[in-house]
Amino acid sequence: MKTPLAFLATLAPLAAAAATFPVEVDAQMNGLPITVQASSGIPLVLAFVSGATVDATCKAAIASGLDTPQERTVTAKAGKSTALPITLRSTPNRVRVAVTCVPKAGKP
Repeated sequence: MKTPLAFLATLAPLAAAAATFPVEVDAQMNGLPITVQASSGIPLVLAFVSGATVDATCKAAIASGLDTPQERTVTAKAGKSTALPITLRSTPNRVRVAVTCVPKAGKP
């Protein structure tokens, strides 16, 4: 009896690690040359690649089903790449990400 339970217990993390799902990204960059790429696994990782000459503040709203959307803010440094890992509350069927970036205040 213990052998089947132990076997199933070892499969559970593998199933969670192999979970993939479609990710829809809606990006409003306000003229900034920033691209956003999203992984489709757990944890979800948003990669911001900036070609801008100024830093930008980017806000991401992550919706995965009926859960309340999670909101995260990240600074996309000028000419750099920034990763934003997000732990989802459950394994979703689909994730929708709305990203809005604006130049940081006080920058030319």
